[in-house]
Amino acid sequence: MSPATFSDRQHFRATLATIAARAKAKLPQCNSRVEKAVVLVSNNDIDYHAAHSSATVHSCADATKVYHVRGTVCDCPDYERAPQHLCKHVLGVMFLFRLQQVLPTETPQSQRHNSMVRRSQKPPPASILRPWSANVRCKGPSEVRTKHNSSSGSRPC
Repeated sequence: MSPATFSDRQHFRATLATIAARAKAKLPQCNSRVEKAVVLVSNNDIDYHAAHSSATVHSCADATKVYHVRGTVCDCPDYERAPQHLCKHVLGVMFLFRLQQVLPTETPQSQRHNSMVRRSQKPPPASILRPWSANVRCKGPSEVRTKHNSSSGSRPC
């Protein structure tokens, strides 16, 4: 990980921690939900769909479950009993939305991906792709001899 990506990730986490601390101060009855929402955001378990003002939130407990948040309404079982209907999924979407407002448009994950795409990649030397090629000398279409032992058996090129 490059230093720039590392500092961006630190900034992302520090900003998320600040948002969570403010939420805990305003909603002390939701502290555990706030902590779980931070995990959802940190694990990139929320897919926000700006065009529809909705989000798909993947469950932390069950990989086969997803919950849908539209505005501030969630279809999870905890939504009805959560204080002010602020389940961890709704809070996570709110945190993600706030992060998108505060941080630059490019997130640390996409920067990491873009840096990998932009990085010039030279093809590896032939000796790595075919380690035997450095020790093999072709004499003809049906005969192969190694540099170290010219009396070795024949192998096709």
